[in-house]
Amino acid sequence: MIGSRCSSARGWLLAPLLLLGCFSPQEPTRLYQLMPGEQPAAGSAAGDGGLRLAVGPVRIPDYLDRPQIVTRVSRNELQLAEFDYWAEPLSSNIQAVLAQNLLASPGVGEVRCQPQARAFQADCRVDLCIVRFEGQPEGTCLLEAEWVLSREGPESQEIRRRSVLEGRAGAGLAEVVGGLNELLGRLSDEIAEELARTFPSPSPP
Repeated sequence: MIGSRCSSARGWLLAPLLLLGCFSPQEPTRLYQLMPGEQPAAGSAAGDGGLRLAVGPVRIPDYLDRPQIVTRVSRNELQLAEFDYWAEPLSSNIQAVLAQNLLASPGVGEVRCQPQARAFQADCRVDLCIVRFEGQPEGTCLLEAEWVLSREGPESQEIRRRSVLEGRAGAGLAEVVGGLNELLGRLSDEIAEELARTFPSPSPP
């Protein structure tokens, strides 16, 4: 199971939404949220003896750590969306989606996110640092990330990887968010494959 996410994005979104209200924009504000991939039926993936994972926290670059969606229009120029916002802090959204995707992976029994996972006896920890996560010119999107799988204790081990994923997105921001969502799913698959290869699920007693 995934630990409850207690943080709220209300304060994070309050200032820009109040500002938009003062200026009475002609266009309505649009909110976007990344979502996990298709999840298995309840009880079909998790179970006793499955790998116990702690995920996060997820780090993102400062230019992405804002409510507005950021896209790249040229090598050195970024564009801040005027009416298109993330519905919650992007790092928290990415962390939750990654955790849900990994929970659906074969051999994984339980996943909890930091900071709730501090008191959690995990078999393995997943740390993720997003380097780039943005729409690109000519209708593409890019996800570049560094991630670490680690296990402590007598059989301590650490695996470091870097993933660079690119896909089609389309011109609109809805298409860009959909493309980024797909790339996050592909990254989750890469992490799940490395988990299965390096940290197999513990054998039941």
